[in-house]
Amino acid sequence: LIEHVRTCDVCASIYRQFLSVRNLIKQLKKEEPPEGSLHRTVQHTQWRIQSLIHRKVLVRSILKRVSFYASIAAALLIALLIFTFLFEQSSRKHSSTTADSHSAITSERQTENRLPKTSSAPSEETAHPSPRIPEVTPELSVAPLKPPEEPVEAKRDVVKRDPKEGVEFPRATAESPKPPLPPLPPPFTEKKEEPPLPDIKQVLSLFAEHLKKNDLSGQIEQLHIAAKLKALDFLSSVATNRSYDVALRQEAMVALAEIGDKESVEVILNLLSDADWHLTTVSVPKALSALSDEETVEWLIKDVFGRSPSKEVRTSVAKALGYIQAPIPYDTLTKALKRESEPLVRFLVAESLGQREEKNSLTALELLLKDKEWFVRDAAVRSIGKLEGAYAAMRLLKHLSEEPSPLVLESIVKILARSRCEEAVRPLISLLKVKDRRLFGAVIHALVALTGKTFKTEGEWRNWFTKTGGKTAKPSDEVILPADFYFADIPFYTKSLVFVIDCSQQMMRTGRAEIAFREVEKAVALLPDFVLFNIICYDTYTRFFNHGGLVYANNQNKSKAAEFLKAQRIPQFASAILYDSLEKALELNPDDIILLSGGATSAGKFTNYDRILYELSYRNIFRKTRINVVGLFATTLENTENVIPVGPSVDFLKNLSYQNHGFFIWRWVTFKDSDGK
Repeated sequence: LIEHVRTCDVCASIYRQFLSVRNLIKQLKKEEPPEGSLHRTVQHTQWRIQSLIHRKVLVRSILKRVSFYASIAAALLIALLIFTFLFEQSSRKHSSTTADSHSAITSERQTENRLPKTSSAPSEETAHPSPRIPEVTPELSVAPLKPPEEPVEAKRDVVKRDPKEGVEFPRATAESPKPPLPPLPPPFTEKKEEPPLPDIKQVLSLFAEHLKKNDLSGQIEQLHIAAKLKALDFLSSVATNRSYDVALRQEAMVALAEIGDKESVEVILNLLSDADWHLTTVSVPKALSALSDEETVEWLIKDVFGRSPSKEVRTSVAKALGYIQAPIPYDTLTKALKRESEPLVRFLVAESLGQREEKNSLTALELLLKDKEWFVRDAAVRSIGKLEGAYAAMRLLKHLSEEPSPLVLESIVKILARSRCEEAVRPLISLLKVKDRRLFGAVIHALVALTGKTFKTEGEWRNWFTKTGGKTAKPSDEVILPADFYFADIPFYTKSLVFVIDCSQQMMRTGRAEIAFREVEKAVALLPDFVLFNIICYDTYTRFFNHGGLVYANNQNKSKAAEFLKAQRIPQFASAILYDSLEKALELNPDDIILLSGGATSAGKFTNYDRILYELSYRNIFRKTRINVVGLFATTLENTENVIPVGPSVDFLKNLSYQNHGFFIWRWVTFKDSDGK
């Protein structure tokens, strides 16, 4: 290669540029960081990295060109040597009588051509050397092929300057001095070596120490180190030991999932027989979602989910599908869904696929669109609505004419409005013939969102469409939505409604209960006659306005409701049985529930927020009642305009409304504390 560079003008120039770039990289590597501000240092470092990346691409292209020309030169050299050797052999056979004289003349001419003019003629013993490739050393320099037309001092190196940092460096030119040809250095790759893992005995010892100190974070750290060591027996013992804390057992299950083999998954699934609710309902799906091995996930869906006779196992796998880190084999999942007989499991699969938001899930979701249970189809519709692209909206628009359930149609209508599907205007106007008041309101709001018009009746919408052909304008954000009535800025189209009011001492003492009573009194007075309603007040006990169920909002029932609310203004008990009250409200099967509360729950069947959310959402799957929440939060601040409430109770109320298809709004209530402030 070096011999070729000596004799090739193009390759010599390329090689000199390559060496200049390499020397420049070495200089930049040794250079100290520039002084100055941190911003300047970061800018300069980013500029140097981009320059080095650009030169790395240049060096690769140079090496490819050099190797290409070198291979051509080597092939030509070998062909020349072979041709010379064959020519000499044929010459010896045909001219044996004049071989000595002819050989001497030929040898003398070859010697003259091969040696420089200053060298003396070789002897007859070296007149016929055997053809071989001369050995080369890497320390040879490139001789100039053409003498420079000007002195080297007259042509200075071209300098490239960064205008921001003032950094300048030389750029190699054809007239610059020729550098030597050292051997190429090996490629440099900086690797960050991870610290070596400790022995399993050390992990067990540290785990025992943290256990004595009651250091939960230290124990969890050792569990995940044990997962890297594949310590299946140790992690299984922690996960199955009921004397440990539930949070520690849950992390042990997650560590088992990080191992990711079938034995680890079987240990996790066996824990479904545990007595702890949180472990079986929350921890097992959470642990399964940490799986990242594709083969294990394939086995989990094909052999466990598709063939397990246990409903609990299939339910846990269905919950985890939305969060599993490995890709989901949707063909295998679709085959398993065709054999699934439990509607709740199919519902959970549909909801989980919506969490992934992957277009590949459309095959399974379209299968669930044909399910016989309306709540399974509703979950599939909402999951398809989370997918991006026009296909999802058009697929739901096609299903609009095939769906018999008003509750599923309501979900489709909301998705079409959110996706701004203008092709849906005409089908939505045709859908205004429905008798279901709740669906009618959803269609009206969708048409307002798509067109910007605020008509209230089917006739007005049809006349507008006939005259304009459905030409839409950009809707304004300040459009007031039509409604049967408003409550705390929430528009309602409904045929049945239940108010649930927190009357505990905490609400009474801070004045929040009084505000809730006034708002409900105003809303009841404005209810249309065709709306069915009831009122539930709760503290330590639950009290109904009408124990017989829902009643029509006529004048007689409205006056009785006002008297009932006046009687509730007397403080009675301190506790708050939130779950029990909402459970009884759901049993009335209304279209809407309006909860006015600060989020406190201190008594009843369940007081844990996660458990309340799970139980209410599970019960509401088969009803789809909208739970709307008005959060009333107490404060001693006078100016609350820019103050946003935060905390566990706020998050609970938000999730309660979100998981049950309702609205969430909040209000600050200013009160005086015991010091009169």
